[in-house]
Amino acid sequence: MENDDLDEKLRNVYYNTANGGAYLSAEKIYQTLKTSRDGNVPSVYKIRKWMEKIDDYNLQKPVKRRIKRVKIIVSEPYEQYDADLMDVSNIQKYNNKTRFLLVVIDIFTRFLWIYPLKNKFGKTVADAFEKIFKHELQRVKKEADALWFVEKVLKWRRRNGQREGYVKFQDWDKRFCQWIPERDIVDF
Repeated sequence: MENDDLDEKLRNVYYNTANGGAYLSAEKIYQTLKTSRDGNVPSVYKIRKWMEKIDDYNLQKPVKRRIKRVKIIVSEPYEQYDADLMDVSNIQKYNNKTRFLLVVIDIFTRFLWIYPLKNKFGKTVADAFEKIFKHELQRVKKEADALWFVEKVLKWRRRNGQREGYVKFQDWDKRFCQWIPERDIVDF
């Protein structure tokens, strides 16, 4: 297809508001040309290249702006949270008159808690946070001389001249595996 012929064909479709491809994307123009059964239809790539040359398309194309995000570095679980209130008052008649949801995310593990709230008074929100901190995030209390039973040592490494084992504790989930110095691992 010659350049003049291609230019005329694409201009007829792009600037003609009576058909379906007017002032739209290259894919839509391609579909319009395909349905017209004109015969020789240019590829989407050629249509896109043609569109880059015309001012109408370039002026309408939105500018892509990259937003710089602040990196949040957290060293351990349950150290920092992100919390927000979600307004679901438009569907409160279906949800036992719950108007808000308190959404709390642990930044390190990305674990999510959601608590329903009837209102967003300070006392109500504080009570929901208290539930999270008292019931959900209980620290494991064990005396210093108590033993943690190791199910198995998964792998070994040498760090700063010390040998460490990556251990899975008995009756604990794999999420709680951690590196332990070899001197602290006792074999019974």
